Amino acid sequence: MTPGESELTGIDRERLLRELEDLDRRLKKVQPSGARDEPEALLALVRLVRGLTAEDWRDFSHRHQIDNYMALPLDGSRYPVLEELLRLIRRLSHESRHDALTGLLNRRAFQRRLDIEMERSRRMDTLLSLAILDVDDFKQVNDTFGHPAGDEVLRLLARLLRRHTRKINVTARIGGEEFAVLLPGSGPFQTRSMLLRLQDRLRESPLAWQGEDYRATFSAGISSFRGESQISAEQLIEEADQALYLAKDRGKDRIRCASRSLRLAQPGSMVEPEEREMLLYRQSRKKKAKSGADDPSESDPG
Repeated sequence: MTPGESELTGIDRERLLRELEDLDRRLKKVQPSGARDEPEALLALVRLVRGLTAEDWRDFSHRHQIDNYMALPLDGSRYPVLEELLRLIRRLSHESRHDALTGLLNRRAFQRRLDIEMERSRRMDTLLSLAILDVDDFKQVNDTFGHPAGDEVLRLLARLLRRHTRKINVTARIGGEEFAVLLPGSGPFQTRSMLLRLQDRLRESPLAWQGEDYRATFSAGISSFRGESQISAEQLIEEADQALYLAKDRGKDRIRCASRSLRLAQPGSMVEPEEREMLLYRQSRKKKAKSGADDPSESDPG
């Protein structure tokens, strides 16, 4: 017995080796010449061996140059192959849909959810709002404190999004420092109210890196959709992006609503009470502005 083979005690090593060598010869006979090098001709062979560990098999297969085979332990489970494959599928599925740093949905998964929610809004004739958030001066945070500090800002905002949004809302990281929230059943003013609370939570959250304190804020743009509208998902995103740009242009740490979205919430429509109150406030300010009493651009809740 060579060093390292003691781990295979209780397993008929010679019988296992003969079995695999015989299988290898049979496969070579049935496969066309050169097919073993073609991706579509590759086979996954799994040998269940009672008492064998993954480490044992790695040493054994390498020693006998049969690394093209795989063995899984049989003890403890009736279906080890299926269970291992299910674990792998779940992990890969999660990784393909979620952002590794924040755990939120990634852009591709969020786009799919947006398409689904817009179709549901069309069928049920309900409101749907999209908010796009962007961390203010994020490059400055990275340049001043380093990328680990920037990563902590992103993780913090992701935690706040999970904690302070409804379960039916959809949250995602769709870019470097850019996040998105999809709010089924919410209009522009209800969405803005949620974002204002989120801004407060972010300002109040302590951040420090290597003994230095710093503050993080975000700006946001909102676009809303009602079922009968013919707007596409791309247009909804573009409207929110444009509103976000205006919020940044106004001085950052601000929230803007797309003008078309504001027209969706008219008196008598199905809006939340707080939305109706803010809408009436906006209209009263506009009336004052027309009489020269005020500047609507400074009082616009969007």
